[in-house]
Amino acid sequence: MNHLKKDLVYALRQLRRRKLWSAMVIATLALGIGLNAAVFSAVEAMLLRPLPGVSNSDDLVQLYRIFPGEKFGSLSVPDTFDLRDRTNDVFDGLAAWTFSSVSLTSNGEPRVILGHMVSANYFDVLGVRPALGRGFLPEEDQGPLAHPVVVLSDGTWKQLFGGDPGIIGRQVVMNGRSMEIIGVAPPEFRGAIPIIRAALWAPLMQLDQIRPASAGALQERGNRFMNGLARLSPGVTPEQARQRLKVVMTDLRQVYPDAYEGTEINVVPQTEAGIHPSLRGAQVALSGVVMAVVSILLLIACVNVANLFLAR
Repeated sequence: MNHLKKDLVYALRQLRRRKLWSAMVIATLALGIGLNAAVFSAVEAMLLRPLPGVSNSDDLVQLYRIFPGEKFGSLSVPDTFDLRDRTNDVFDGLAAWTFSSVSLTSNGEPRVILGHMVSANYFDVLGVRPALGRGFLPEEDQGPLAHPVVVLSDGTWKQLFGGDPGIIGRQVVMNGRSMEIIGVAPPEFRGAIPIIRAALWAPLMQLDQIRPASAGALQERGNRFMNGLARLSPGVTPEQARQRLKVVMTDLRQVYPDAYEGTEINVVPQTEAGIHPSLRGAQVALSGVVMAVVSILLLIACVNVANLFLAR
């Protein structure tokens, strides 16, 4: 230990004597290590890390429509409600969500931000409790345009409203209509895709207001743009959920043959989905290539530092 202390003292003295040379060594190593750390953080967020701020994300699965030649198709709003009402024996909850750009006006200044349109049980299925206020109520899944309320992300609350603790109950204008702020999400929660941070969440029943181009989509089975997310009941496996959904789809085909002929529901565990299951292979391959490249850059940085030592 005494020798180590002397070596460290000697090294610090050498660094102080040769400031320019020391700066070059530190900058070279910092660049290589920084690139590796940044890339690994991105790869971890896409492929390895559980959804931040979500309770027991290993119990979550994503749902997709299977069509001829397509395994990961989107759902319609009626699809998600039909599946939700018929799968209480295998799911503790089934939620739906979709991206939507919205114009948010605060302090007289309009901004275009990325929000999520979600079913009322979205936060319950994910196991997320708002840091302020409340989430959505079951009745806010009923009545188009009847629930002008919104939950803000922690970032939006702080950036646009200064982190005002009295924000609950305040009115904000979204796409020209006044909406009541009922909650603020916890800081660590980003949404169902962690690398794309949501700025706010609005009830699916406000779809005609938030996305006028999708007017009528709440009733159209052929208008598929929703993402399905469900939480497995205790003891239920993804395979058991798949088998149950086959029975559900058989029943739905008898009632709506034109809408469900030749289709099934795919169940993908959240831990295997990544950004989207259809991109999973590409994500893994690209991540491997990028990690290899930055590792080589770190090796080059180490060689450059060694050359600096030799030159000195």
